[in-house]
Amino acid sequence: MATELQTEPLSEPQLRRKLEPALREMTGAATLGDITAATGLPAERSEPVIRALLDEFNGRISVDDRGQLIYSFPRGMVRDATFQEKFARLMAAVWSAVKMIYKVGISVMLVLYFVIFLIIAVALIVALLSRGSDSDVDLGGLDFDGCGDGCAQIFFWMPVPIPVDSGPRHYVRRDRYGRPYAVPVPQRQRKPRGLPFWLRVYEYVFGPDQPATDPLADERELLAYLRDNQGLVTAVELAALRGISIEQAEKLALHLMVEHNGEVDVSDNGTLIYRFDDLLVSAQEQAAPAERVWRWSWERSEAEPKLNRNQPGENATITFLNLFNLIGAAAVGHALWTAGAGWGAVIGLGIFPFLFASTLFLIPLARWLRLPGRRREVAQRNQWRDWLRRLIGQPTQAFLYDGAPGLPEFTAAMGGAEVRDGRGLASYEFDRWAQELADVAAARAQVDPLQHRLGPIAYDSDE
Repeated sequence: MATELQTEPLSEPQLRRKLEPALREMTGAATLGDITAATGLPAERSEPVIRALLDEFNGRISVDDRGQLIYSFPRGMVRDATFQEKFARLMAAVWSAVKMIYKVGISVMLVLYFVIFLIIAVALIVALLSRGSDSDVDLGGLDFDGCGDGCAQIFFWMPVPIPVDSGPRHYVRRDRYGRPYAVPVPQRQRKPRGLPFWLRVYEYVFGPDQPATDPLADERELLAYLRDNQGLVTAVELAALRGISIEQAEKLALHLMVEHNGEVDVSDNGTLIYRFDDLLVSAQEQAAPAERVWRWSWERSEAEPKLNRNQPGENATITFLNLFNLIGAAAVGHALWTAGAGWGAVIGLGIFPFLFASTLFLIPLARWLRLPGRRREVAQRNQWRDWLRRLIGQPTQAFLYDGAPGLPEFTAAMGGAEVRDGRGLASYEFDRWAQELADVAAARAQVDPLQHRLGPIAYDSDE
C-alpha cells in the first residue's frame, strides 16, 4: 500500500550529507528532537555525527536545567568541499549527462535511420522508373496553356489574405454579384508547448520518468504528525497515515520506537499508545501555525498509470517511423547479405537497426501488457484509502457490503469484523478503530505542554 521506510543503516558520510543541509537551514539553536524531525534520521545514529560537526565547525552546545542538550552553530557551517565531495558531484554530473545523451540518442537514431532508409527507397524507385522510360517525367499530359479564364476564376474565387491596417487580417471574397467583401481570418490559438521530440520518443519506449524519491520523506511526515499530536500515536492512526494494514502498522510503530527513543503506554481499555517525548522538546522559535506537512493516505491518491504522456498522433508518428525502420532494415540487410556485402554494411544497415527498431517496439509492448494489472493495483490502493478516510471520519460506521471487490480483505487487514443481520446482509464493523481513537484522544488531552519546554540554561560551551 505504501513505499518502504528507510531501514538500512546509513554510513557516517551519508549521515553527514543529510545532516549538514538540515543544520544550515535551522535558524538559531536546535534540540535533538528538532534535528530528528527535520531529517527523519534516527536520534542515536545522528547524535555522534552532530557532535563531530560541532567540533569541525566550532559549534556551540548548551544544557538546560533538565539535562536537555541544545546545539547551535553561531559561526556558520561554511567550508571548502573535500575531494570526495567534489568527485561525487562530478560523477553525479557525468551520470546525468550520460542519461541525457542516451535519451536524445534514441530519437536521433530513430530519425537518422528513417532518413537513410527513405533515401535508399527513393533511390530504388527512381532506378526502377528509369528502366522503363528514357523520357523526362511529365505531369500526365496536363495542359495549362488553354485553360483561359477558367484558371483565373479558380484563383479569383480562392480566399486571399490581405493586410488591413490597425486590425485583424481579413480574406477578400466576392458575393454572387461580384462585389468584394472582407472576412476576418480566424485567429489560431497557440497550443501550449509540449514535450520535446526526444522526450516523446523516450516516453514512448520507457514511459514517464519516475521522480526521485527520498527514503526519509515518509519518516519525516510521521515525525511531523507526532509533533503535531503531543508525541502520541496508535496503530490505527499509522495505518491511516500510510495506507497499510494493522499488522504492518504495528511493525512500523516498533520501528519508530527503536529509531526515535519511543515508549509504549497501555490504556485502561488495553490500547497500545506509542509515546515519543524527546521529539516534543524544541529550541526552535514557535512561529504562527502553518499548514501541516503530513498527509493522510487518502490525501495522496495515486493517478491511473499511463503508457506515456504523448498525444495519439505523436505515438502514431513514432510508430510509423520505427515500423518503416524495421521493414527497411530487414529488406536492406537481406539485400546486402544476398549481394555478398561486407559485414560492416550488413551490421550497420541491417542487423543493428533491425534490433534497435525491434527493441523500440518490444519494450512498450511489455509495458502495455502489464498496464491493466498495474491499473487494478492502483485502483485497489485508492479504494483502500477511501475506506480509511471513512474510518477516521466516523470510526463506528459499518460498511454495508454492496458487492465492492476487496472489502472483506480490507476488513480483515484493518482488524474489522463481518456482521450479518437476520436477512443475511453483511456489514463490516471496526470497533478497534473507535476504541483506539478515543483512547489516544483522551491521552493527548492529559499532556501538559509545559513539561516539554526547555528550562533555564545550566551550561553553555561558549561561557
